[in-house]
Amino acid sequence: MKQNTQDLVKEAADKLLREGIKPTQQNIRDRIGTGSITTINKALNVWWSELGLRLDEAERNPSIPEPVASTANKLWLQALAYANKELDSQRSAMESEFADRARKLSQVSTADHGELKELRAQCLRLLQDNERLSNEKSDGLLKIAECETRLIESHSEISRLTRELKQAEIMSEGSSNIDQYIEVQVENRTLQEENKRLNRAIDALAGEKAELQLEVIKLKQMLTAS
Repeated sequence: MKQNTQDLVKEAADKLLREGIKPTQQNIRDRIGTGSITTINKALNVWWSELGLRLDEAERNPSIPEPVASTANKLWLQALAYANKELDSQRSAMESEFADRARKLSQVSTADHGELKELRAQCLRLLQDNERLSNEKSDGLLKIAECETRLIESHSEISRLTRELKQAEIMSEGSSNIDQYIEVQVENRTLQEENKRLNRAIDALAGEKAELQLEVIKLKQMLTAS
């Protein structure tokens, strides 16, 4: 059956005692190789408390060698003195810590409440800014989609005008009627101007799209930072 940590601690403490070594949390931990310091400390305290009873039993039972009983008795007295000293030190530290906490709690003032109020207001502002930036980001993405639609329509219109220009050039080359030729040339010139206008519109839309994309990137960075 696997021994629990308390049994392992007691067994290791007995071995250390037989070797003339005072059992401590650390050297027991080194011996058994397992268990937390808290668990070892509790088990060791139980071992020390039982040691006195075992010493009394040793006096009634001569089978225990006198050197072992003498060493155990000496360590027991040392342990009692150490425990009392440690208890006083811990009590003093706890009293000091309690007094320090009580002093800090008593120093809570209107300024602390004001700081808390300001933090809450700042949190609310950040939430509002985050919502505003999210809305602006959505608007920017919508405008980019609209620009892309207009660009597609403009490119489609240019393709149509280009086809009409080619057809008009073909018709003008094969026409023998001066009036028809002039009409085709005028239409040709009109189509060329419309083509130029659409190209300028495409350039403007491309610039607007680039600016919107840059703005959306900035909004994403601001949202991430917040």
